[in-house]
Amino acid sequence: MYNTNLKVIASIPDFNLLYDVFRYYAKGSDKKAVMEKIISRDIYGIRTEATRGRFLRGIHSTLINYKNASHRQLIYDCFTKESTLELKRIAIYLQIAINNQVFFELTNRVFLKLYFAGRLTVDKIEFSSYLYNLKEENSQVRKWDDSTIEEVASKYLTLLKKLGFLKGKQKKEFVHITLSDESIIFALYLFKAINDETSYILENSYIDLLPISKDSLVERIKKIALKDFFLVSFVGNKLSLELTYDYKDVIDALVKKYQ
Repeated sequence: MYNTNLKVIASIPDFNLLYDVFRYYAKGSDKKAVMEKIISRDIYGIRTEATRGRFLRGIHSTLINYKNASHRQLIYDCFTKESTLELKRIAIYLQIAINNQVFFELTNRVFLKLYFAGRLTVDKIEFSSYLYNLKEENSQVRKWDDSTIEEVASKYLTLLKKLGFLKGKQKKEFVHITLSDESIIFALYLFKAINDETSYILENSYIDLLPISKDSLVERIKKIALKDFFLVSFVGNKLSLELTYDYKDVIDALVKKYQ
């Protein structure tokens, strides 16, 4: 489904709001209780209840969706255990991409292609052009007017900046992204949790979301495998990966290993 929900997420001034929503759900709060905790409190730099309510609805529609129980477990643990800020940001990035088709396509088909091509700066037109082309083919996007497309493209860049992938105000510049071992391990467990149709990890439908080349990723996986988070083998030139921790235990293992 194509929608404009990323505009709402990008407009949230303080991402601690996102972290707290996940934490409340992980600790057993239901939707009504979460809404009461968020909307009734004058925090996060959001002055009105109406605006806090709009942001919370955007979070629910874009982020609080899971493919299965293992997916939910990994996300909840990321926000209730002593995980790093980088890991939380990677979790938010991947959770948006998994649940929002517009973000997924803009990331996979535009942002990461420009990043791997070595571009230093990026312009909104790169993303609005993709959306205008998509409008010709997709009945849902066809309903968007030009101002909506321009705003979605602009908010997409704002969201990437908040996630630490871009910098700059008027002119957006790429940040060199170096994923930690912890983030790579988390991402691979997440990808396996939501799509375990093949043991060949590079064929996973979400692997291209990682801002790292396939060759570099393979080398990193080989090194990380020595730390017991997964078993690696090759079948021909295909990399097979087996997880060694249960999904409910891996975040604790990461915290113990890397902090």
